[in-house]
Amino acid sequence: MAAAIPIRIQHGEQGIRPLDTLRDLPTVVNLVEQGFGPELDPPGQRMLIRMRRAAQRNWWARFWGLETLDLPGFVWVEDGTVIANLSIRRTPTGPRGGWVIGNVVVHPAHRQRGIGRALMETALNTVEERGGRWIGLEVRADNAAAHTLYTRLGFKTVGETAHLLRPAGLPWPATTPVTRDWRPHRDGDENRWYALARQVYPHPQNELLEVRRSEYTYGGWERTLQLWLEGRHERAWLHTAPEPRLALCAQTDRRFRFHIWELLAHPSADATEVSALTTQALYAMRKQAAWPTTSIVAPQPLLLTALTQVGFQVHRMLMQMKMTL
Repeated sequence: MAAAIPIRIQHGEQGIRPLDTLRDLPTVVNLVEQGFGPELDPPGQRMLIRMRRAAQRNWWARFWGLETLDLPGFVWVEDGTVIANLSIRRTPTGPRGGWVIGNVVVHPAHRQRGIGRALMETALNTVEERGGRWIGLEVRADNAAAHTLYTRLGFKTVGETAHLLRPAGLPWPATTPVTRDWRPHRDGDENRWYALARQVYPHPQNELLEVRRSEYTYGGWERTLQLWLEGRHERAWLHTAPEPRLALCAQTDRRFRFHIWELLAHPSADATEVSALTTQALYAMRKQAAWPTTSIVAPQPLLLTALTQVGFQVHRMLMQMKMTL
């Protein structure tokens, strides 16, 4: 690991200290909005709104259990003011498995001082002390400065995803369902989704993206009720001829008024198959409002072309980076 930049690490109001969620959250929310606001998609804006609500109402933060999070991150404090933040969390494999850095943000007036690097090194040392096996993060492909920093610290690129956005107000093209070989998701299909996802996102990228079987348990009355209480609704289908090669889930958030498309296409899928995937997704949206729609997919040329043809635009390209400890 690279040598650490000399800094004062204290538990007072100067230097680096662990994030105190209830005390620091209002300032951290402002930092995140300053650093990432222009690039936030609707789900990101939803999270920012929820963070701001939590910051404004401590009882709401306690209801969420935010004050009990284990090592949510670090802040850099100068003259009693938080000017930078790094968030970090464990993956479901536990403290001796993987850890993921969610964001590193420094106030614009304090950049180019090595603060981001110092926060990163503190996080790396802490995870290593806790016995973590690896640590990962995502970075915009066009953020050359951040990519250079992470590479120098020892991170290696393990994959890439494309983040697409279909703007609000764009009418849904008229289409008919591609019924052949498509069927709605049913109990037990999570194994098929999982198998397909592991081919779309190979190891170690899928480890960092947290591709897990439990993420694909669509349907069922418990999940349907939970989503309804949250103001959300989803429809999922599989294309199984003879093995799953295409899968889609279209989710709608009625409270925040946006849609999310979860699309999987086998790496060897041809243009006809990929076209059938987007056509089926459009059919799922035929009765839905023309709200903004996001989709994060593998950067497969045929899939990107099919999505742009139905109104999506590439919002950003994300690189997954990982370091083994």
